[in-house]
Amino acid sequence: MVVFQSDSRARNFKVVQLSSIKIERFKRIKSIDIDLKDITVLIGGNNSGKSSFLQGAHFAITTVQSAVMAGQVNTLSVDQLIYKPANDPMLLNTDYPMTQSSGPRFTFSHRSEPGDDITKYDVYLYRGKNANISVSYQRGSSFYARASDRTQPLSIFVPGLAGIALREERRSEAILNTGIAQGDSNLYLRNVLLRIINNKDKLRRFHDTIQTIFPELLISTDFEESRHLYINIGCQIAGRWLPLELVGTGCLQAIQLVAYATMYDPALLLLDEPDAHLHPSNQRLLANTLVNITQRFGTKIVLSTHSRHMFDALKSLENIETIWLQHGMKKEFPDRSDLSLLLDLGALDSFEMLASG
Repeated sequence: MVVFQSDSRARNFKVVQLSSIKIERFKRIKSIDIDLKDITVLIGGNNSGKSSFLQGAHFAITTVQSAVMAGQVNTLSVDQLIYKPANDPMLLNTDYPMTQSSGPRFTFSHRSEPGDDITKYDVYLYRGKNANISVSYQRGSSFYARASDRTQPLSIFVPGLAGIALREERRSEAILNTGIAQGDSNLYLRNVLLRIINNKDKLRRFHDTIQTIFPELLISTDFEESRHLYINIGCQIAGRWLPLELVGTGCLQAIQLVAYATMYDPALLLLDEPDAHLHPSNQRLLANTLVNITQRFGTKIVLSTHSRHMFDALKSLENIETIWLQHGMKKEFPDRSDLSLLLDLGALDSFEMLASG
């Protein structure tokens, strides 16, 4: 196993090791505290709070970014928010809109270095004056330094790996960083890969990681900014060169996730049903890719799924935990074999309805 520990120190940014995330009063979640393993799998029926947890964690982190971009302010307009899970953020509060005394609260427990004591970082949101959002956050900590850095985002949220754009122009760093923060990372994959190709250390890390899943896979480009309007990325798979857009879905997903990990070293990778529309064999490849990312980059992954194949591929591995959500709260597990069958049948919603009477 290759572990890239020295590379992150060379890039001179603060390492943040997350141990738990607590979210209160956000969308469907009244209060939940989840201890993070290498991979944390969220399962549950529709409207159970899976997406709320993923969105909430990313929203809190990007709101700190937004406040720093605006000049380390404590009040933000809606337009100043980099990532918005709703057109009207006031409605993100559970049960009723935000008030000047009530709003979503987020607590991130973390270590700055292995062996350090766990410290907490809080982000509180309230209704401000003139329909603005009041943000309470701490300055000066290692978490703040990393969370506020758009060039090395602490979290990357991928709301579904539905495919990539057929073509991409080269984008500036500001546009790319904003797109990644907004959850549109699949629209900028060629831009990310271009930057990886142009950095020998990053390209080595990318190839070393992806080749554990797809041996001999290579990426390259002939892009020259003075000559080309669009970025062309080629992939060599089993000795055959293909343009990126013609690569198979399972391989493309692996390329995307390894590219994000290689380029940004996120402490947290948030994936909302990444297995949707994937063949079962590709879902198992995806599971292997996620395990490799956690082992090689130290990234914590939280993902939601309805898939038995993902659940079965991950449930028996070390330092991986499955959490069943219902009505925004953690629920006790039934027998795991029964749960696997319910996921396979798509019957988890019906089971929850019967179990609750």
